[in-house]
Amino acid sequence: MRPGASGAMLLPAKGKVEGATMKLRLVLLLALLAGVFAADAAGTKADVRKTIENSMLVTGTIDIGADGAAIGHRLDRPEKLPEFVRDLVAKAVHEMRFEPVLLGGKPVKARAKMGVRVAARKLENGNYQLRIASTSFGEQGGDDAESVTREKMRPPEYPMDAAMHNVGGTVYLVLKIGRQGTVEDLVVEQINLTVVGNERQMEQSRKWLAEASVDAARKWKFRIPTRGESADDSFWSLRVPVAFLLWKQKEPAYGQWDAYIPGPHVRPAWIDADEARQNPDAMIAGDLYQIGKGPKLIRPTQG
Repeated sequence: MRPGASGAMLLPAKGKVEGATMKLRLVLLLALLAGVFAADAAGTKADVRKTIENSMLVTGTIDIGADGAAIGHRLDRPEKLPEFVRDLVAKAVHEMRFEPVLLGGKPVKARAKMGVRVAARKLENGNYQLRIASTSFGEQGGDDAESVTREKMRPPEYPMDAAMHNVGGTVYLVLKIGRQGTVEDLVVEQINLTVVGNERQMEQSRKWLAEASVDAARKWKFRIPTRGESADDSFWSLRVPVAFLLWKQKEPAYGQWDAYIPGPHVRPAWIDADEARQNPDAMIAGDLYQIGKGPKLIRPTQG
């Protein structure tokens, strides 16, 4: 989701959130100092200052009424989240509307898993602007026999060149799974890096991570649905986020800010336009997200 004015929040440099803002300012500064490649172009640092963001992945559940309106939500470990993040997510959820969830052809109330990526950008006046960068929604619980599940998924090897250059990030794959459970086709939909550099360096970094992910994914095997609405489909599509963490590097703790450097978005040719517009980076690395399952957000819409 790319929100408009309703999906953003300005944090003043001083006031009630001064302590949280100063922490965020420090995190952004440390991410900038630690993540920037040594670059010979004078304009690179200026470009970085204009685009650098940090983000936080917030998870929980959302309740959807029979008419498709969001009627409530629950955040995981809310005590770990800053108050202004909780407020922003609550405001965004209040404005959400989904296609009605049908059971036996009739609309029903539903509960779904929810992921929300909150991004923070420093403005020229010293304030910070928060926005909802992306959202994801999946089924709560569910029957494995009605879904694509993992059978063999050996993780990719860390590319040596990427490790030598301290390159890390997350690769978001879209897989086309055939009736034999093998990967018939795949697309690297997006790559979010945790380091920044000039355009050439960023492109090379994404290439290292993409090649390693694709090599591994082509060997993966899945169990296909044996019952349910999609059991007779000719293929199934999955989104699979793959995280690359450097040696001794840990995933950010829940409620902690991390560098946010999203890459270009590529549309897989075999999925429809609405699904293709979804930004995948509100999904948790290592989980499987079957495209076409779960509630479909229709408002706010993506731009």
